[in-house]
Amino acid sequence: NFGKHIFFSLYNKRYTREGIHENMTFSVNIPSEKLIKETELCGSKSGRDIDKTAIFDAFYGELKTAPMISQCPINIECEVTEILDYNPNEGIIGRVVKSYADPQYLTDGNLDWRKIHPILWVTGGDYNFYKLGERIIQKDI
Repeated sequence: NFGKHIFFSLYNKRYTREGIHENMTFSVNIPSEKLIKETELCGSKSGRDIDKTAIFDAFYGELKTAPMISQCPINIECEVTEILDYNPNEGIIGRVVKSYADPQYLTDGNLDWRKIHPILWVTGGDYNFYKLGERIIQKDI
């Protein structure tokens, strides 16, 4: 179930921050490379300026206040457990309430990242999207 907690940093002027503070919930949606254009558009525009539900279909899980994206192969809904202020950013820590995965991306009941082809946004360098690479070591668990 992706572990128990998720942490991310958020600039304190982001529109997303308002919803997180109001509801104390958030979602994490992992897009595949098929959604690169839509993801780039949503990532480059504020929800103050565009209606992102016109780009993606939203659905709600158990929390009812953390919209998730139907087109994303993986969705995780979380309750905020702590907000760390380190102006001008905030660290948001959330407890995973429930995770969702499209069954077509599972192998033997487990996520198969080779089927998902998730994209990654990399900052602190060239500010570009990348896709997950190949496994470089086989680890026995």
